Amino acid sequence: MPNDCLTLAEAAELLNVSRPYILRLVEEGTVSLARSDLTRYKDEHTKATQKALQLLADQAQELDMGY
Repeated sequence: MPNDCLTLAEAAELLNVSRPYILRLVEEGTVSLARSDLTRYKDEHTKATQKALQLLADQAQELDMGY
């Protein structure tokens, strides 16, 4: 890939978050500005979110909350 690195603005847009949030993730070492790293982070975050939502839906059904 000719240019795998993104700017903070591009990375924020890819993840649909603010630039300060991306900067914090980069400073913490959670992600780099490499497109592949950000895509992997987004995929992992999406899977975790879906798992949490499914858990909530399962609990709501167990409690007969009408969902």
